[in-house]
Amino acid sequence: MLLSPISYQGSKKRETHIIEEYQPKRFNKVVDVFGGGGSVSLFYIQNYNNCQVHYNDISPDLTLLFEVLKDHDKTKKVVDHMHKLKSSKEDFIKRQKELKEAYEKNKPSLINFLYCTSYGYGGNMFSGTIITSNNKPRSISFDKFLKYPDVIKDLHITKLDALDVIEQYKNDEYAFLYLDPPYLQKGTSNSAYRNMSVDLLNTIFSIIKNKDYKCRIMLHIDFSGWVYAEMKDYIKYYYPAKYMMTCGKNKKNGNTGNGKSYHQRYSALICNY
Repeated sequence: MLLSPISYQGSKKRETHIIEEYQPKRFNKVVDVFGGGGSVSLFYIQNYNNCQVHYNDISPDLTLLFEVLKDHDKTKKVVDHMHKLKSSKEDFIKRQKELKEAYEKNKPSLINFLYCTSYGYGGNMFSGTIITSNNKPRSISFDKFLKYPDVIKDLHITKLDALDVIEQYKNDEYAFLYLDPPYLQKGTSNSAYRNMSVDLLNTIFSIIKNKDYKCRIMLHIDFSGWVYAEMKDYIKYYYPAKYMMTCGKNKKNGNTGNGKSYHQRYSALICNY
């Protein structure tokens, strides 16, 4: 099965089995409202043949990437272009700067986006660190992109505000809306993502509680005391997830001794069904 074409922070590729276990009993559409790297959209388009899949994200690079991957010729041109690029620390810094400038204007910069997400540490295009092996930048194969056009040719793609997408399906009881909003604590240079706030989650909470919304909604977020206090009657499931945190070389607070430790956190599924 094809997974997300890029390494992307917050990917749910290892949690699709949990999403599937708690999905609605009946639906004929899956709407990936905050599509991100596309893991959820790709899972459903490959495993549910009779289901329409709608990928949405406000990021111009992400939506452009999936539009390109629907077309054989456009995909080949991008792959050929990426193969001609040479990775280096200097080029990474240059493209990272150009990408930030494009994000400030909310404009796509697809080649720089692919370069930085592919060579950036942990898929973080703004980490400032290029992944290396034996003091040389690692080699990335973009040939896998050539497999996507046949798989996602019927994928519906939009670049809309999340609340507009929810309103679009408000009265459709067979629409399954999956919401995985960007983590509020993450910094970003994308002006669109900077608008994400507690206010957005409060709005989504109100929508989930509103019985006028017939669509099936699943909200997938970090579990906290605030979330429990606001939505305890709508929590379908919560589970522990490990997030690796760098702690230098000291061995305090559960450090493994190699400069890394694990900070226990939880994820929650909040549903209106």
